[in-house]
Amino acid sequence: MFYPYIEEGGLIWMLPIVFLSYVGVALVMERCTYWALYMYRTRGRDKTLAKIFSQPFELSKAKLHAQHSSDPLIQTIYEFFKSYEDMPLAIAERKANQFAEERMAESRQFIDWLSLLANLSGTLGLAGTVVGISISFKSLALQDAKGISLSLATALYTTVAGIMLFIPSYLCVFACQKAADTLENLLEKYVQKIKDILESQEKSKIIFEANQPIGQPEIAPQMHIVGQKPVARGTAEPNIQAKAIPIANAPEQPAKMEQKATQPATGTDAIVPITQSEHWRLIAPDSSMPTPNPQKINRTPPDSFGL
Repeated sequence: MFYPYIEEGGLIWMLPIVFLSYVGVALVMERCTYWALYMYRTRGRDKTLAKIFSQPFELSKAKLHAQHSSDPLIQTIYEFFKSYEDMPLAIAERKANQFAEERMAESRQFIDWLSLLANLSGTLGLAGTVVGISISFKSLALQDAKGISLSLATALYTTVAGIMLFIPSYLCVFACQKAADTLENLLEKYVQKIKDILESQEKSKIIFEANQPIGQPEIAPQMHIVGQKPVARGTAEPNIQAKAIPIANAPEQPAKMEQKATQPATGTDAIVPITQSEHWRLIAPDSSMPTPNPQKINRTPPDSFGL
């Protein structure tokens, strides 16, 4: 079908153009297939990104949302998260950038070859045109009408073949380059965004840890000991078990004792107020003081103190 045109255009110039056209068609189909699959893989990108960067940001949930995606952008984000779990932020960013460069290399694959084919097709078409015009001038000088027609056919057919190969190759190069640049900008944007989020979380963690008190002992809840009685020196301790209850449920006796704190204490044991939070504690008698008889301890009922 096309052979008569190829023959009239000159086999020397047309055969290279035809060969390059087959190679160009194969590369164009490969690039169209790649970007068609790319569009299919990115059909749910917006929803996935919304889940990953939902507030409040949680690394574990974001990694889970990005784990099973086939989108090159989401895969780069997942690589960043996975690297950040095992290494510092700077190294994780470098790993993510390397992964993004691999995805960019895939998106720009064969673009240089297509650009070369477009340039060669135009050059071969122009060369066939120049050669055909020169042959036509020679035939014109010899007054060879047939030679003039053949030379002009060579010039025209080689020019048309070169243009037909140049236009689709150049359009494919332009479209693929534009899509690759868009993907590169997205990768750089989201890698930087994740880096900023992780840096802010690290700074917040450092500030929070710096504001925490270091080595501060835990404050035990205030307890009131009931059921414990003072025992005189030299006597057996009665079998009475002390019971600790929260200060909110303590009996009202310590509060009444606070009101009579100014009255002198009876006996050798004294009840001394220490602080409001500690309430009252019993101070054991000094060893230099005489030991009182337990049976003679003044057990005046509370009414005698004016309560």
